[in-house]
Amino acid sequence: MINLKNNTFTRNSVSAAIALALALGSIHANAKDYAIGLSPYSSVEAKKDQVRGIINMVAELKADDTMWLIDGYSLETIGRMRIPNNPAYKSKKAKIAANLQAIGQLAVFAKQDNEKIANTQGVPIGTIRIPQLLRSIANNKPSSDIEVILFGSPHYVDRSEVAFSMVDGQFPSTGHLLNRRTQTPYGLADDKALLSGMRVHWFYGSDRFINNRHSSAVERLWTLYTELTNGKLVTFSEDLATVLSRATNNAKAPAHSYQLDPNDNKIEMIRLPVKVMSKSIRQRPISSTALPLRKLRHATDVEVGITWNCNNCDLDLYAKANPTAPILYFGNTKTPQGTYFKDYQYSPKGSNGFETINFKTPLDLRVMKFVINFYRGNVVGGVKGELRLTIDGKTYSKPFHLKSPKGNKGADVSALLSDNKIISQYSVVFEPLKFTKVDG
Repeated sequence: MINLKNNTFTRNSVSAAIALALALGSIHANAKDYAIGLSPYSSVEAKKDQVRGIINMVAELKADDTMWLIDGYSLETIGRMRIPNNPAYKSKKAKIAANLQAIGQLAVFAKQDNEKIANTQGVPIGTIRIPQLLRSIANNKPSSDIEVILFGSPHYVDRSEVAFSMVDGQFPSTGHLLNRRTQTPYGLADDKALLSGMRVHWFYGSDRFINNRHSSAVERLWTLYTELTNGKLVTFSEDLATVLSRATNNAKAPAHSYQLDPNDNKIEMIRLPVKVMSKSIRQRPISSTALPLRKLRHATDVEVGITWNCNNCDLDLYAKANPTAPILYFGNTKTPQGTYFKDYQYSPKGSNGFETINFKTPLDLRVMKFVINFYRGNVVGGVKGELRLTIDGKTYSKPFHLKSPKGNKGADVSALLSDNKIISQYSVVFEPLKFTKVDG
């Protein structure tokens, strides 16, 4: 306790000391922490622009502000910066001088030409390991609140998890978010508060999307990903200046109407067609021309698609080109035989998109099989729909009726693909020869 009579401090000096302490405390309390993840696979020119943006940002930081620079793929720290709480470091030049070491480390990182490495390793330009990077920042952030800036592609690619990579128009359904990390890299079931206090700003630069549906789906995914774990996706932009400005000026996250169905935990990789066909299989006229016998063994340009009449039902199409071929379906969207994707343009309102499979290799129709499964939903009287099959420009049609009032999540599909005698109310098996006309 201070004795004011015997101490050299006066009441005024004590008050001044308290005021100074409070002022210093307020500076610290208002200090901001930033974490910046950069892709090592960006072009040298792109990284130079990012470095310039970061240096300009450092010049505008306040006392006690910190910046943590991270390699967004290896998750290794590039460098750390801090603005000293000292009047001598108010100028932009002084702030930069105080952090020359980290800036030098950043410059070395930027000079690394990894485009050739990316091409040889099959890693797209701009790749960052998004879930792992956000998790690393969350587990090592210096304070409870932090501004996170990501310089990199929003399309997640990891060589060790190829099945979950967002390439060629493929992206995960939001059902992934409701599962565990052991099941999918996008799983959040074990991490309800993982990103608490984290405001994410995303600069994806020249990264391109197939169409508006694709860009909206990717932004929706990461918006829900951050919000389900108490974080916020505040900025998602191709403009660097916009991203940095919003990160440093406490911008608010934009309002959105994205919703998550808590009952839909289906782990599905959705693939959009890279090229838009001039006429969908759902628009083509039904052929009455018989299929030549020679097409039995060597069918070309084969495509299959399904439609159904229940807006709130999820049906799945499974295709097996031959007895030893891998199954093409929502969990395995690309094989040597073909590609599975969703057709959103012609799907009913409220659905996830009609199922479509394109085969790129000649096929033997005698051994092909398709299975349609009622995955999820509830409907009185079951689901009715149509399967269409195109072979060398001719399209054939067959109706189907799944009599179950609810789905079974594909529980009987494997058995149906291997045994022709099984009958199911949840699924139906189609063999091409049973509904195409054969001549000769």
